[in-house]
Amino acid sequence: MGKQAKDPPRGIDRNIYFRPRANGQGGAYHYYFVDPEDKHQRSIKVADAPPGRERDPEVIQEANNNASAQKTALANLGKVLKPADITVSQAWEDFLARKSAKNPHRKPLKHSSKQDYRSQWNNYLEPKFGKLKVIELTEWRVEAFQEWLDTLVFEGTAAELRAANAALRRPITEANAEIRRENKRRRDRNETHLRRKQPLEKIAPLRRFPQPLLSRKRRDNITITLRGLCSFCFEQRWLDQNPGEHLRWQGYVKRAFAIPTYDETVQLLKVIDPFFRPLVETALYTGCRMGELLAADQGWIDWGHNRLNVNGSYTHGHLNDTTKSGDARTVPLPQRLMKTLRQWKTECPSETILFPSKAGNRLSLDTFRERTWNPAVAAIGRPDLSPHCLRHTFITWVVRQAPKSGATSLAIARVSGHKQVSSVEWYVETWNEQLDAIARGFDESKEEINLRLRGLSTEQLLAGTDELVKKFVKEPRPEAEVPPKPTGKGPVLKRKTVKKLRQD
Repeated sequence: MGKQAKDPPRGIDRNIYFRPRANGQGGAYHYYFVDPEDKHQRSIKVADAPPGRERDPEVIQEANNNASAQKTALANLGKVLKPADITVSQAWEDFLARKSAKNPHRKPLKHSSKQDYRSQWNNYLEPKFGKLKVIELTEWRVEAFQEWLDTLVFEGTAAELRAANAALRRPITEANAEIRRENKRRRDRNETHLRRKQPLEKIAPLRRFPQPLLSRKRRDNITITLRGLCSFCFEQRWLDQNPGEHLRWQGYVKRAFAIPTYDETVQLLKVIDPFFRPLVETALYTGCRMGELLAADQGWIDWGHNRLNVNGSYTHGHLNDTTKSGDARTVPLPQRLMKTLRQWKTECPSETILFPSKAGNRLSLDTFRERTWNPAVAAIGRPDLSPHCLRHTFITWVVRQAPKSGATSLAIARVSGHKQVSSVEWYVETWNEQLDAIARGFDESKEEINLRLRGLSTEQLLAGTDELVKKFVKEPRPEAEVPPKPTGKGPVLKRKTVKKLRQD
C-alpha cells in the first residue's frame, strides 16, 4: 500500500487527510468531521490526487475549496459540524474502559490484563500512535509498526532474552544514577538560591531506555492488542475502514516447560531460605499461581476440612478480589502440607497475611525471585526454573496419578483454576508414556491386563509365572448347560376368522 507523507502539505485544512489507494497509485483527499446528531465520524471526498501529484498546489486548492463548499452546504441543512479531533490516546482510554456503542454491556478487563495492556501502550504503541488523530490511523502506519516490531524480536531462550535486555539497559542505568545524584545536588542549591532570590539551575532530564527486545509471544500479544484498538475505533464509526483487519497471530514455537524432578524439588526445599519454605511447599502441593499465594490470607485455610479457598491474586503491587480466571476455587491440602502450615501459623510474622515478607508486609514477587529464588535454583544447578514451574510440576504429578487416584480431567482443571479442560494439556509432559501405554495395550494378553489392573508393575508382570497367573486371574465360570429344545409340533393355535360386513 502506498505510504502517506509524514507531514501534511502546506495550506491544507486541518480536517482534510490523504488516503492512498490500495494499489499504491495515487489516492484522494477526504474531509473528516463529526456529525453532532449521532456523534459519528463522517468523511467526504473533496479531491482526487493522481500519482505523484499529492502535494500539487492545484490539488490542495481544489481540496480546500470543495471542503469549504461542503461545510457551507451542510450548515444550510441546519447541521453545525465539529472537527474530527479524537486522538488515538483518547480512543485507547475508551478501549481500556470497554466503552463501546456496539457492546455497551461488555465485561470489564481484569486487572492483570489491563496492566499488560498499559505496558504495551507505554512502551510500544504510545510512542508510535499516541500523538496521532484516529483518522490518521491508516493501514500503512499499522504495517510499518508491525515491521518495526519484527526488528525487535530476539531468537533465543527466555534466560538469554533477559540477559540481552539487561546488557542493553546497563549503560543507561548507570548514567541515570549519576544524573539523579547531580539533580539532587542541584535541587539542594536551588533551595539556597530561592532564599537568596538567585536564578535557579535547570534539572537535567533522565535518559530514555532503549526499546527492549521481544519474544515472539510478546510480539504477537502487541499485534493483537493493536488489532483490538483498530476494531474498537471502527465499531465507534471513527474510521471508515478497519486498518488492522489484516493483522493475525503469527504464531511461535512453544518451548517445553521446565519441570523439576522429584529429587530436584527435595534439594530445592533444602537450600531455599527456611522462612520462604512454606510458600514454596504450598505452591508445589497445590499448584496455585504465585500471585494467588501472595494474596492469600490466613482465613483462606479451612483447617477443619483441609481446604484452601482461593479468592484473589496480588499482581503488580495491586491486590485483586478475583483470580486470573475470574472465579474462586477450592484446593485440597495434603496432610504433609497441613502439618507444615500449622507450624508456620505459629511462626508467621503477620496475623492476617498467610505468606508475608520478613517485615510482615505483602511480599513482592520480583523481590522474592531476585533475592531468594534465583540463588536457590542456581545452587541446585537449574537456573532455568521459575516459581511458576512449581505449578507445572503439580499438574504433571496429578495427571500421572490420575489412573490410580481416579481424578478426572474436569476435577484437575477445577483444582488448577482452568476454565477449559484442554488448558491442562499445556502443563502436562507425559504424552510419550501415554503413547507407549496405548501400544502396549495391543501386545498384552488378557491375563497380563488383569495382572496390571491388580497393581502389578511391568517387572513383576514380565517375571510372572503360571502360579502367579492362577493366583490373581480367576478361572472363567463353566458355561451353564442349555436345556434342549422341545421336539414335536406342540399345541396348534387356531386363527379366528373375521367376517366382512355386508354393504347393502
